[in-house]
Amino acid sequence: LGCNSAFARDAGLSAAEGIVGRTDLDLPWKAQADLYRGKDLTVMQSGTPTLDFEEPLTTAGGQVIWRSASKVPLRGPDRQFIGVLGIYSDITERKRQEEQTRQLLAENETILNNARVGIAYLRQRKIVSCNRRLEEIFKYGPGELIGESSERLYDTRETFDRIGITAYEAVAKGESYSTEVKLRHKNG
Repeated sequence: LGCNSAFARDAGLSAAEGIVGRTDLDLPWKAQADLYRGKDLTVMQSGTPTLDFEEPLTTAGGQVIWRSASKVPLRGPDRQFIGVLGIYSDITERKRQEEQTRQLLAENETILNNARVGIAYLRQRKIVSCNRRLEEIFKYGPGELIGESSERLYDTRETFDRIGITAYEAVAKGESYSTEVKLRHKNG
């Protein structure tokens, strides 16, 4: 193996420790050696680059980081295969943020789906998402309201227009809005 100083730094190795002449099995990421060797073998056998994939790497300190990788075949002057060139960048922070976002979305979905009230998110008065309770209240099936105009829930067009004007004026000013109106089930 050979590497540049940035790769060694990301892996938690000093330049003095080096990796030249060592195999993946001799280094901190030996747990991922089969994964790396499999990708290398695919590139060697196919002669085709494998681009922009994600993989874990265990550092010298035992921490698992994530990296984006691309591997391309290297050929000598005679076009014979002589190795694989790997290009890596550390994406650990991005992966951490993605996981945090997934957790927040799961928590949000749990809250919405266990609320005792109907909740809908609207964009330009169309239903972007809603919880199951809202669908139950109005007698709609799962997902049936998504993409529909919220007018479908109002008893009259006049009520829909009036609420649109007064509610959006309040929201535009950063105020909250609350009212009581007659609404309509799916069956009318």
